[in-house]
Amino acid sequence: MNWETYANSLLAIILGLMQGCLEWVPVSSEAFLMIYLIAVIKLDPSTALATSLLLHFSTMLTVLLFFKKEFKEAVNVLFNALNRNKDNIIRGKSVFKLLWTSLLGSAISGGAIYILYINLLAIVEESFLEFAGLVVLTLIGIAMIFTSLIMRKSFKGFKSLEDLNCMDGLLGGLIQGLAVIPGISRSGITLTFFLYRRFKKEDALTCSFLIYAPAVALSTSYYLLSGNIANIVRNINGAFFFIAFISTFVISLLTIKSFVYIAEKLSFSRFLFFFGLLIFLLNLSLLVSII
Repeated sequence: MNWETYANSLLAIILGLMQGCLEWVPVSSEAFLMIYLIAVIKLDPSTALATSLLLHFSTMLTVLLFFKKEFKEAVNVLFNALNRNKDNIIRGKSVFKLLWTSLLGSAISGGAIYILYINLLAIVEESFLEFAGLVVLTLIGIAMIFTSLIMRKSFKGFKSLEDLNCMDGLLGGLIQGLAVIPGISRSGITLTFFLYRRFKKEDALTCSFLIYAPAVALSTSYYLLSGNIANIVRNINGAFFFIAFISTFVISLLTIKSFVYIAEKLSFSRFLFFFGLLIFLLNLSLLVSII
């Protein structure tokens, strides 16, 4: 194995490390991946976008593995419904409800915003749209910090996943669709939404993770059916992508466990403060870098 092979392997591992770590924190992981793939790996924008999207499929597999019990219960609910069997676990029914309503919401808002975004690109610089997304996230971080400080005793999550209704899932999906806008963090806005819907911090985090899977499955399927997979097959080394895919899976599994552990250990107000501060600092630093 020559030096060039070692170097490419290291670059692929770094790519997986970036996606595996950044997907769960409140920054736009896709923006970082695009910069890395174009500036360092020297891919053209269309190939970089295809690679970034398919690496999201790796993190989706992490979610399926980590929450395999919840997804299994949701599948059982679907089969029982088809067989007209009403013997379902309450949590499984809630997960199934969350998955299909959030998928509907994400398809509606994500599709509409994508069409609007494509039209806006004709008259507005993409950098401006990214700047606007970062400003929104920074303001969200400030609001969360402020809320955690003045409402430490009165503002507390009390709803569990079993209490979820169709409106929670639909609105969560609609919010998730906003991540189509450059600079908007999917994890940041969805977790913020479920926290403000008064879900317990652990359940808010679980909801944010669960709705990620159907959204990625939908977007990846659309991209593959549109024929854009040829960009990867034609322009990127297969071994490079395989290493990046596997390292993404391993790193994202470790980071998702760490994030859930933090949520379990911190009080609601402290978790709200921690997440708000994370949103504020990370996105403010990105704003400063592009000004």
